[in-house]
Amino acid sequence: MLTSLIKYLNAMCPLSEGLVADIWKYGQIKEYKKDEFILKGGAVANYTSYILKGAVRSYYIKEDE
Repeated sequence: MLTSLIKYLNAMCPLSEGLVADIWKYGQIKEYKKDEFILKGGAVANYTSYILKGAVRSYYIKEDE
């Protein structure tokens, strides 16, 4: 699946060989089930997520709304 991500990103903007190597070295594929959280409230992400298949919903609470 990292190959799919690299092809997708490379189609938008050519990636350097070093960047592709870093994606292979540090990239991880995680699968989430329906209704499972990628990031829970109050947590800070130390990574970037790309959705390869499916959909995701995001929301935040602003001033008690």
